[in-house]
Amino acid sequence: MMVENEKQFNSAVAEDLKKPHQEAALYEVEFILNDIRCMKQHIRSWVKPIPAEKNFITILDETFVQNEPYGVVLVMGAWNYPIQLSICPMVGAITAGNCCILKPSELAPKCAELMKTLIPKYLDPECYHVITGGPDETIELLKEEFDYIFYTGSTRVGQLVREAANKHLTPVTLELGENHQFILMTL
Repeated sequence: MMVENEKQFNSAVAEDLKKPHQEAALYEVEFILNDIRCMKQHIRSWVKPIPAEKNFITILDETFVQNEPYGVVLVMGAWNYPIQLSICPMVGAITAGNCCILKPSELAPKCAELMKTLIPKYLDPECYHVITGGPDETIELLKEEFDYIFYTGSTRVGQLVREAANKHLTPVTLELGENHQFILMTL
């Protein structure tokens, strides 16, 4: 999807944010492609069982920790790198075996519409959805129960995301930034 539609992604970023095509190619498309290459390179080691220490009760057993998918992950992207900060967390969710709902930022409408158009053409629409819209759609989306939420954006909205997640004890990764200060929290 990224390779076949690179020009469309670059144009959408240029139209939404007035960024040059070279910047969009490097920091949006190529960044995502490198992330995908990394995931492909390491996935075999990530899915292997991790040996666990034995104790008196498990002395005769094979003990290990097996990582498993969370289930349905909500990814809420940011406006400043609208493709990268939406698709990279989605790539991670997919690599981990999860279904995913992507909510790109409404502040980059061309990018959001492009993802809404392209993702169902490349990924199974039963497992991967794109929801577009503004604050009203986001509030409605946060009323639903997810197995994990990944949000990049402002501290103010991050607090709303955390409050919504608390209702269902949903784990959350919040990448929050304002005034060039960034906070990454996995709760």
